[in-house]
Amino acid sequence: MNKIGIDLDGVVVDMLEMMMPYLRKYKPNAKREDVTDYKLRNFGTKQSRTAQIELAKMLSNFEFNGGYLNAKPIDGAVEGVNNLYDKNEIHFISSRNQYEKILNHSFRWLNSHGFKYHSLTCFQEDKYPTIKMHGVELMIEDNPFALRELTKKGVECIVFDQPYNQEVNEIKRCKDWKEVCDYLK
Repeated sequence: MNKIGIDLDGVVVDMLEMMMPYLRKYKPNAKREDVTDYKLRNFGTKQSRTAQIELAKMLSNFEFNGGYLNAKPIDGAVEGVNNLYDKNEIHFISSRNQYEKILNHSFRWLNSHGFKYHSLTCFQEDKYPTIKMHGVELMIEDNPFALRELTKKGVECIVFDQPYNQEVNEIKRCKDWKEVCDYLK
């Protein structure tokens, strides 16, 4: 049995689809593929510090007011994760805030969509201590910064394909959950 770590937003939660209405406030005709910066607060606001702060506040309000609960799973995520669960130990490891309210929203969302898993950990930045604590051997991640840091620390990773992580070419990439499951057979 392998121990697999899986990020939430951008890997199982269709974060981009959920955020597009907010991002279109700054770029009205925006599409998913236009989001090339992982830090959403920078989207369409590179010239205006005020706009960055406004978008960051809007994203924070979204997070604390249950916005995650309305998100849809990425296509194939439920089936993919549950297939992996049958032969592996699954640990969701997210850099979402660790506030009890957000953690509860995360548990509710995963359970309402039927995901099978062994643990969920939410915290601020560095996923490595949690990965080490659970003995995770492979991390499925979309954050380009986390991917590079984890591989430097010896963690095997899969890049879950998103428009904002295209510059990560040195790590195995999977474009969808079917590819992830095929790779891990």
